[in-house]
Amino acid sequence: MAPLAGLSYDAYSLIGGKLIARGHPSGAAALLVLPVLLGSGAQRPAGLRGGAGRRG
Repeated sequence: MAPLAGLSYDAYSLIGGKLIARGHPSGAAALLVLPVLLGSGAQRPAGLRGGAGRRG
């Protein structure tokens, strides 16, 4: 799974970089990823330190 995650991030950053270079706003990428985030059941960070301050 880790190599797949790395390849996915690589593709996302390459495509995003090309779109931004062409003048597209960078905030649109966040809207495209939002359904994936909501569907994955990920929790939002607990505070300013995010997950770094959690133990358990």
